[in-house]
Amino acid sequence: MIERTDADILEAIAKFLEATYRKGTLLTGIILLQPISTNKVFGSEARRTRLFKKICGPKSFGNVVIATTMWSELQDANLGQQRVEERKGSADFWGDMVKFGAKVVKHEDNTKSAHKIIHILLRKQRTVLKMQEELSQNDGLLHATSAAQQLYQDLGATSEKESQRLQELTQELKFAREEREQLLKELKELREKVNVLEQQKEKLENTRVSYSVFLHPDSRRY
Repeated sequence: MIERTDADILEAIAKFLEATYRKGTLLTGIILLQPISTNKVFGSEARRTRLFKKICGPKSFGNVVIATTMWSELQDANLGQQRVEERKGSADFWGDMVKFGAKVVKHEDNTKSAHKIIHILLRKQRTVLKMQEELSQNDGLLHATSAAQQLYQDLGATSEKESQRLQELTQELKFAREEREQLLKELKELREKVNVLEQQKEKLENTRVSYSVFLHPDSRRY
């Protein structure tokens, strides 16, 4: 199975949002699923949350439901609630979304709970996501969207960090004796990782999700 990169996933999201927006089909809601069983907040969660917010935009935060999952894996439910409150109180995570109307709910990991979450969103007015507006205003160019720019920035930071480690390993290899094989293996893996990161940045710069003319909002059927 070929693992899709973050750039691949963002491109797929952009294509879907562009196609539905061009046809005049808007979303009533967006669900962000977040496992609450994690012991601490990881960098990957922060990056994913930043990207999600750039895709939606503040005007659509009122159409967002943040559904916390995997409560059954916790021995202490109070610990899970503490993690929820920490994220709700942080602008780096859910704080600004909640401020603009996003709802945080507990998903019981069953069909009944999922239906309740969906019903919350069915009562919402349809919304235009920030990424949809940006694509329509920039001829479908992915790099012109805030989400792509955020991902490009995050990829660049990771690439810079890995490149620095690559240089350090190269220097270590010059003086290594017994650990040369392990260092060579690590060097190869790092070079491949940096290459993938740079390929993702290039993809974000050069991708156009559509060449079609967008309909004027007044001409759409809602």
